[in-house]
Amino acid sequence: MKITSKRKRDQKTQELSKSAKKTRIRNSIDIPTKRAALNDASIRKRTIPHPINASNKMFISRKTVLVSIIKKLKHKLISKPKSKPVILYAQSVAIERALEAVLILSYQIPLNIQVETGTIEVVDDVLPYDLDKMITSQTRLNSTVKVTISFANPL
Repeated sequence: MKITSKRKRDQKTQELSKSAKKTRIRNSIDIPTKRAALNDASIRKRTIPHPINASNKMFISRKTVLVSIIKKLKHKLISKPKSKPVILYAQSVAIERALEAVLILSYQIPLNIQVETGTIEVVDDVLPYDLDKMITSQTRLNSTVKVTISFANPL
């Protein structure tokens, strides 16, 4: 059995960790990104167009508070129980929040729930830092969900 000093053992572990870091960096470079990095321009995301507002439609954003979504849904469902179903729209990050609100509400009230998923094409503006260059646009795909909620039919 060979005995080595603590300093030598520390150097060996540092060398091993350095080689591991190198492989991690190399692997992360190989992974493709969603969009090419822009060094000479910035991207401005346009607002997504919404359909005309109606009393039975709700649009959920990533900043909408979960409790307020549930309260508004309850109010719309209870105030007009025989009318049209309430339709909830959400995109990208807000999808989880919208589905969570509907799930919580379904535990409190018996509901019929229909979920439709989809994808829309969104346009972003590419603003160059150099004012002589033209402003261009690029498109990206954004996931959406449409949840239709109505009272369950009593048996």
